[in-house]
Amino acid sequence: MNSKNTLSRRSFLRGFLHPSAMRRETSGAQDDGVEEYAPEPDYFSMLPPEFSGALLKEEVIRLGGDPASMTRNEMAAMIIKAMYSAARPTA
Repeated sequence: MNSKNTLSRRSFLRGFLHPSAMRRETSGAQDDGVEEYAPEPDYFSMLPPEFSGALLKEEVIRLGGDPASMTRNEMAAMIIKAMYSAARPTA
């Protein structure tokens, strides 16, 4: 085996796990002033297909929300969270 192409375990771990290597990988986004942005999930696609626009608004009103001040995704998120919190067993 060619010794130029092999790494010792110590060299391998030092290269990836060394704090200076970690800083190099994460410093690119911080130097540009750009923050990481995780898009909000599409809650509407998580709902059953029976949820039309009118049914969505009625359910949000029933849950105590104001559909006039919410987007479709926010309304769907409210319903999804209510569905999963009701399905969660209580201890």
